[in-house]
Amino acid sequence: MADACDSLRARLRALEVELAENQPVPGEPHPPKPPPHLNGLIHQIATTRDALNDCVESLNIRRWTPTGDTFLGAIAIDNAMKRFMIAHDIRALSFAFAENGAVIGKRGYTWAMPDYPITQPDTLFRVASVSKIFTCAAIAQLVSTGALRFDLQAFPFLGVVPLPLIPVDRDINSITVMQLAMRQSGLGDDVERDIRSIAKIFGTTSRPTHSQVLQYIFGTPLVARPGTGDNYSNPAFTVLTAVVEKASGLTLIEYLRRALLNPLGIVDLHVGGTVAAARRADEVATYDAEGVGPSHLDMSDSATAPDALGGTFALEQDVGAGGLIMSTATIARFLATHAVWDIGPRQVTGRYGRFAGTGAIAVCRADGIDFAVAFNRQIEYPEYDALVAQIHNILDARVTRRQSALATAIVALVRAVRLVFEAIRDVFSRRREQ
Repeated sequence: MADACDSLRARLRALEVELAENQPVPGEPHPPKPPPHLNGLIHQIATTRDALNDCVESLNIRRWTPTGDTFLGAIAIDNAMKRFMIAHDIRALSFAFAENGAVIGKRGYTWAMPDYPITQPDTLFRVASVSKIFTCAAIAQLVSTGALRFDLQAFPFLGVVPLPLIPVDRDINSITVMQLAMRQSGLGDDVERDIRSIAKIFGTTSRPTHSQVLQYIFGTPLVARPGTGDNYSNPAFTVLTAVVEKASGLTLIEYLRRALLNPLGIVDLHVGGTVAAARRADEVATYDAEGVGPSHLDMSDSATAPDALGGTFALEQDVGAGGLIMSTATIARFLATHAVWDIGPRQVTGRYGRFAGTGAIAVCRADGIDFAVAFNRQIEYPEYDALVAQIHNILDARVTRRQSALATAIVALVRAVRLVFEAIRDVFSRRREQ
């Protein structure tokens, strides 16, 4: 395969051929005197060979490649992202920010070997729990149209019945749609880690169906009384996904597109594919995670999968909790009209998402600017905080510079108006003198 060193290889071959042609023929009794340029030729061969070695070595060194828009503060953002990616061994990352739903800037970053595909500003990433923003927006839209109520009891609405011989919590049927969305359902934190147990209950070697997972959730003990506390729950969003789909008669992704995305002109939001072969052409090249775990797609006893490709989750089966993929520009645009953490209109706060091979950030600022980051490696949440703080500082400086530039422009405009006024006054003064 051709690479950047091919021209050096060709030059070295040509020089070596030239050297061979100028060597004395073995067996000649009186070999001719070496041509005067022979020493120079040997020196060229040596320097070209060194250059070729350096070139080949450079192909095996990671390269930093930013792509996308230029904007006020872009250099500072680039530097922050470069430090972050190098510190956490991240090969691909995307950043975008918007104001009142209009994208101001978007960038793609790659820190990888030269053969790694370059991340573009519109490259799609898994966004993990940032998906929940869109599920809550779908619920809010259905309530606004009268198709749902926030106080609707979710499990009776879905018609979920208990599993045989498994008692249910006395309050399970009282859980409302609002409580599911606002982290007050009392449901546990995760159900995905129990997926193989669910398969055994139903005696299946394939992934349990949505209705089977809902039945299992219905039978799990509550960790808090509904309407109290603040308990984060992924199963709550599995239930909310089912609520959206029953109330709308559409899959969650179809309802999002028809009711919320198409009016905004957003076309790059999709359900992610768990296995590598299901990755889209416009999606990030890899999801980097080293582990292997029991498969969440094949329920047979010995089936395993890489953590980021089915060893810890199945995107297609848990869409509303964390199964969406999109560009960071889409996240930044969407935050202008939808709550990032709760349910309802825009709010000033943020949300993080992560699982194997994935990290995502969505933040709304008090000044009306919203930003999003997505990358292809899982890291710890304190590292998210550090990056978000850096981005805030850069955007604050950007606002200050814009205000300073505006003030300078206003002063210049006032000065120009005054000069025009003085010129007009002088003309009239001269006319009166005449």
